[in-house]
Amino acid sequence: MKSYLYLTKKYIKSYPKRCIGIVLCISLFLFAFLTILWYSNSFKYSLVENYKIEEGGVYESIRFYVDQENFREKESQLVEEKAGIISGIWEVKSKSPSDIWIGNVNDNVSTLLSLHFESGKMPKSENEIAIEKGTYDILGLKSKIGDKVELEIKNSYGNTEKKSFVLTGIIKNFSNKIKLHYDYQSEKLLFPSILTTNSKASPKYIHIIAAENSFLIRNISSKSVYSNDSQQMISSKMVANNLILMPVKIFFVLTTIMGIVSISLYFFKEQERYLNLLRCIGFSKKKSRKLLLIQGFFIWLSSLIISSVASILVLLLLQFISSFSSQYLFLNLSILDLIIVALLSAVLIFISFNILLARFYKNAPLREAIYVSKKQIKSQTKLKRCWHKAYGRRYKLQNFTCVMLVMFCVGMSIFGSFVPLFNARGSSFDADPEYFRQNADYSLHMMGGGSSAKIYYINLPVGCGVSHKIADEIASDKRINVLEASVSNLIVPFFLTSQNPDNKLLYKYVVEAKKNEYNYIFQHKRTNEMIKLAGGDSSKDSLVELSVKWQSYDSVLNNINEFANGKIDEKNYKNGVEIIAPDYLCSVGDEFTMVIPIADAEATEQNIEEHIKFKTAKVKVAATYSKEQYNSDKLIISTEYLFSIYPDLNYENIILENLDHNDSVWVNELENNLENLEGISVGVRYDNYAKMQREFYDQVNLETLQIIVSVFIFIVIILIAIVFSSYVQVRSNLKSYIMMRAIGARIETVQKLIINEINRTLTTGVILGTILGGAVVVFFSILGSNIKLWDIYLFYVVPVFIATVILLYFGSRIAVKRAVRSMINQNIIEKLNTVE
Repeated sequence: MKSYLYLTKKYIKSYPKRCIGIVLCISLFLFAFLTILWYSNSFKYSLVENYKIEEGGVYESIRFYVDQENFREKESQLVEEKAGIISGIWEVKSKSPSDIWIGNVNDNVSTLLSLHFESGKMPKSENEIAIEKGTYDILGLKSKIGDKVELEIKNSYGNTEKKSFVLTGIIKNFSNKIKLHYDYQSEKLLFPSILTTNSKASPKYIHIIAAENSFLIRNISSKSVYSNDSQQMISSKMVANNLILMPVKIFFVLTTIMGIVSISLYFFKEQERYLNLLRCIGFSKKKSRKLLLIQGFFIWLSSLIISSVASILVLLLLQFISSFSSQYLFLNLSILDLIIVALLSAVLIFISFNILLARFYKNAPLREAIYVSKKQIKSQTKLKRCWHKAYGRRYKLQNFTCVMLVMFCVGMSIFGSFVPLFNARGSSFDADPEYFRQNADYSLHMMGGGSSAKIYYINLPVGCGVSHKIADEIASDKRINVLEASVSNLIVPFFLTSQNPDNKLLYKYVVEAKKNEYNYIFQHKRTNEMIKLAGGDSSKDSLVELSVKWQSYDSVLNNINEFANGKIDEKNYKNGVEIIAPDYLCSVGDEFTMVIPIADAEATEQNIEEHIKFKTAKVKVAATYSKEQYNSDKLIISTEYLFSIYPDLNYENIILENLDHNDSVWVNELENNLENLEGISVGVRYDNYAKMQREFYDQVNLETLQIIVSVFIFIVIILIAIVFSSYVQVRSNLKSYIMMRAIGARIETVQKLIINEINRTLTTGVILGTILGGAVVVFFSILGSNIKLWDIYLFYVVPVFIATVILLYFGSRIAVKRAVRSMINQNIIEKLNTVE
C-alpha cells in the first residue's frame, strides 16, 4: 500500500497543475449537482415556512369557544396530541374599538401559529407577557424587552385594577389572520393579542388549535370550527414547483454524469504513457489498476470536499440575497443528498476507470495515431469534410457529451429565463400592475365575517369592518388619495314606493322582479310601522329593498370623473340630501324616501327587535352616471351621512393611493398604522399592494439572477468540457497534426479544423436545446393561457438565449485556441521522431 501512496504522491508532485485542474473540474460538476439538490430541498422547506408566516401557521383546524367541561375531561390527552390551547383570562382596558385580551397559552401555540417575533421571545411564567405589534402600538407602549409593563385589567365587577408584567417579546401581527377564519354568528370573536403562560387564572373562554392528524379534538364541542386548507395549498404549490425543478434536476444529473466521464477520459489519456512506463518496469495489470483507482479515490475525495464547501457558501449567499425579498430562503441541507452525490460520483469514476483500463490492456502499449486512407481523402472534395469524417468516428462519445451539455444549457437558458416571471405572475395576480389598478397601493376589505339578520338585512355583529374613525383620520393626510371608501352589504335601506311610483328603478325592483319570481318588497310585522314613520299609507304603499352603495365623497370623485347629467354639492351630498343614480333608471330631480334600520352593538339575530330603531330620510337625485362611466346599477349615497346616523357601523372596503413614495419614514409609519387598523378591525384583511409589487419584482429579479448565475456556471462547465475534449484529442493525435504541418498545413489551418468541429457540436446542441426549451415553454404557456406572456418572450427569453449562444460560440473559440496552440506550435522534426 505504501508503494501505491508513494507513486501517487510522486505523480501529484510531478504534475500539480494537471491534478489541481482535474480536481477543480470534477468539483465544479459535483458542486452544480449538490447545489441543485440542496437548493431544491431548501426551496420546498422555505415554501412551507414562508406560507406559515403569510397565513399564520399550518394546522388542521381551530375550535372557537369550546365547552369548558368537555375540555377539562380531555385536556391531558389534547396536550399529548400537541394541540395548542389558548385561554382568554383578562380583558385589558384601552381606547381601541376592539377588545384586547390577555391569553394563557401552552408551548404548542407558538409552533402551530408560527409566531414570529420582531424582538424577544415567548414568556415562560405568568408574570411575563409577549405582545402583538399592533396591540403594542395601540396601547401606546414604549417599553423595551425586559422592562415592566403596567396594564389596566377589567375585573368581573366592571372595575379595573393594575397588573404588572415583564415584557419578553413583541410578536408580528397574527391575531387578525385568525379572526378572519371565524364564523361570527352575531357575536365578535374574542382572541388574545397579549400572551402569557402557566397562569392559574380562570379562563373566560378557550380556543383549541389542532395539530395535523389530530383525532381527539373532533370530539370537543365548540361554537365554531375552522378547518385549515393550507396543507392542500402548499401541496399544490409543491406540485407546480416540482414541475419546474424536475427538468433542472434531470439536467444536472446528466451534466454530472457526462462531465465526470469526459474528465475521466482526459485523466486516463494523460496516464497512458505513465502506465506504459510502469508496465515496462514490471508493474502487473492488477497493480496498475489498483494504483489508478487509488489516484481516482483521492481525486474523488478532494472534489467532494471542495464541492460541498462551495455549495454551502453559495447557498448562504443566496440566503443573504433572499433576506432582501419577501421569500426568505430557509436552508435545509440533507446529508442524504450529499451521500447520493458522493455515491454517484464514486461509481462513475470507478466504472469509467475500469472500462478505460480494460480497453487499454487490449491494445499494444504503444498506440497508433489516427490515420486517414488516401482513398478516403480522394473521395472528399473539401478538407473540412475529410477531417469531420475521421474526427467524428474517433470521438463519438466526447462529441455526444458536448452536444448534450450544450443542449441542456441552451434549453435551461430558455426555460430558466421564462420561469421567474411566469411563476411570479401565476402566483400573484394582484401584485402585477397588469392585473390590478396601477395607482392602488393599499386595501382594507371585509372577508365575510358576520351573519346577515335576514329580517332587516343588517350585518351582525355591528362593528364588523374597517373602523371609519381611524380610517378617516389616516386618509385625511394630503399625501393620501382615497380611491374608494364604501359600504355595500353591511346595511340595506328600504325605499317607499308611493313617493315616485313611476320611477324606472322602483319599477325594476317591484314589477319586473315579480315576473322573474324575485320579491324585493319588505314584508314583516313591523312593515306598517315603518311605512307610517316614512309618511306613507300602509294600505297602498310598500317598502322595497334597493341595491345601494354607500360611498365617501372623495372616492365618488375618483371613480366617476364626469357625470352624465347634473352635479352634486359636497355639503348636500355629505348630509345625505343628494344622491347619485344610474341615468338609465333615474333622472335628475327624482326624489325618494328611505327607511334605514339601525341596530346597536348588543343586537343579535335572537334579540334584534329589542335593539333596533329606524331612521327616515328624503333624498333627491342630484347627478346621474352612465354604464360607460361607472359599471353599476346601484344608487350611491354618502358614507359621511351614514356614519353620522349610524356611528357603530364601519367601512366595508377602502382602497388608498400613496402620493409620496419617496418619504420612506412616512411610508413606514403609514403602513404600520394600516396594519394596526387591520388588527383592531373585525373580519378585515389588509393588502399592501405597494409592498406586493415590490416583492413581486424582488422575486422575479432574485429568480432571474439565480437562473443567470446557473446558466453562466453551465457555460463555464461546457467550455471546460470543450477545452478538455480538444486537449485530449490534440494529445492523442499530436503526431497526425505534426505530419499535417510537415506537408504544408499552417497552425491556423489546424486550429480552424478543430474549431469547425466544435462549431458543429455547438450548432447541433443549440438546435436541440432550442427545441427542448421551446417545447417546455410552450407546455407551460398552455397551462398559463390566462397570463400575459408576450413580454416575457421578448424581454427575457430572447435576450438570455442570444447571450447564451454568443458566449458559447465566442467562449469556446477563445478557449480552444489558448488550449491547443502551445501543443501544436512545437518543433516538427523533434516531434516526428517521438512516439507519444
